[in-house]
Amino acid sequence: MSFIIENLAIGTGGVPESTNTCRIDTSIAGNFCSCFGSILGGTPFSHIMQSELSTIVMGQENSIVPISITDFGKYNSIINGQSNVVCGEYNTVNNGNQNVIINSISHSIIVGGSMNSISSTFSIIGSGDLNAIQSGMYNLIGSGQANQVSGDFSSIVGGGNNIIEQNYSTIGSGNTNRISSNYSFIGGGVNNNLCLGSDYSIIIGGINNCIFDNSTNNAIGGGCANNICSNLSNSIILGGFTNFINDSNSFILGGTENNVSSLNSGVLGGSGNVLNSNAVNSFIGGGAVNNIIDANDASIGGGQRNVVNAPFSSIGGGNNNNIASIQSIIGGGFTNTITINSDSSAIIGGSNNRILDCSPNNFIGGGLNNTISFVGSGANTGFNAIGGGENNVILGDFSVILGGFSNTISGDFSTILGGNNNNDNGFNDVGIFGNNITAVAPDTFHANNYVVTNMPSGAGTVINQFYWNPVGTDRGVYIQF
Repeated sequence: MSFIIENLAIGTGGVPESTNTCRIDTSIAGNFCSCFGSILGGTPFSHIMQSELSTIVMGQENSIVPISITDFGKYNSIINGQSNVVCGEYNTVNNGNQNVIINSISHSIIVGGSMNSISSTFSIIGSGDLNAIQSGMYNLIGSGQANQVSGDFSSIVGGGNNIIEQNYSTIGSGNTNRISSNYSFIGGGVNNNLCLGSDYSIIIGGINNCIFDNSTNNAIGGGCANNICSNLSNSIILGGFTNFINDSNSFILGGTENNVSSLNSGVLGGSGNVLNSNAVNSFIGGGAVNNIIDANDASIGGGQRNVVNAPFSSIGGGNNNNIASIQSIIGGGFTNTITINSDSSAIIGGSNNRILDCSPNNFIGGGLNNTISFVGSGANTGFNAIGGGENNVILGDFSVILGGFSNTISGDFSTILGGNNNNDNGFNDVGIFGNNITAVAPDTFHANNYVVTNMPSGAGTVINQFYWNPVGTDRGVYIQF
């Protein structure tokens, strides 16, 4: 049995102000129900009221429907609009078109818009169209189009096609952004993604940025196609394009196609720089295509195509420089090399300078094509230095070439001060200064010319004093003993 009751709002002089109906169905499944609702204004005979203590005010074809055949719901309201539907308790649609609050929920509000829906308690949709709060409680969609929330305590402020699937998360705006994690945030941008288990993470903006599954406490500031990979934490990409982080506590501040796969490591910027999985506690400042491979506590400041492949070593910059020995440094330059077992060595700059195998504790300041190496059969101590010049070579220990061209030391404890084409001839404790000199004995100093002034002549009387004999058969310099 059904009743159709004219809901007459009496105006001045007793003339009805509206002629809407309150349809009260009292024969659902044979149960007797009593509904006390009101319809105030709007298009006559177009509204449907099937909820207790509920109200429809103005509008057209709005409906407040029962929760079930035995539960009519109560305290619901629709204020204006068209074809809006409310079901549940303490729910409100304020305006708009084809907005729906359904599925036995309560205390939710749709302020306006079109074709928005709520199936969540204590939730709000402000406006927009095709937005949906699909489950959970205490959720919010402020505005926008086709946004979806299905967690608890989550919100989408605006934008379009954004999705939140977990709890305590927020999307500010943008398009096609998705959060599948708890306690997370996407500020805006397009097609940014916080994957399942990436809790406590943030993407501020940009395009196609992603924090992958089970990576917690991470952040991407912006840029395009930046990725923080699965199962890591506490890492950040500030911006740039196509940068990757694949270990925890690491960072990339910007640049393009940089890759950090090591713990506690970072890249400031540049392009194509790589820290591999064993480069723990390492750093690349910038440049292009620089690599730190299997080297913890290493660094490259900048430059291009520089490689560090030993721990505790650094390249400041330059091009095509390479270190393969621990605790070593190349300041800069071009194609400078420190190879394996040349530990604790340094090349400051220049081009094509080399400190080669089994030659530790050595130094090349600069120049071109200078080499420190070892050719002996015993243990090599090193401690050699070439200041600069070109094509200079040291093959021994504890020796120095300050500069010049094509000078060679193959003994130990020797020094060439400069000049060209000088050679210690394998002798130890040799000193050379001049050009085209080949040593003839150890423990000697060789030079092209000597100039001595104020030297006394004669037989001499002072021990260890130099004398010149202008008359004797030797006609040379001698020392009085």
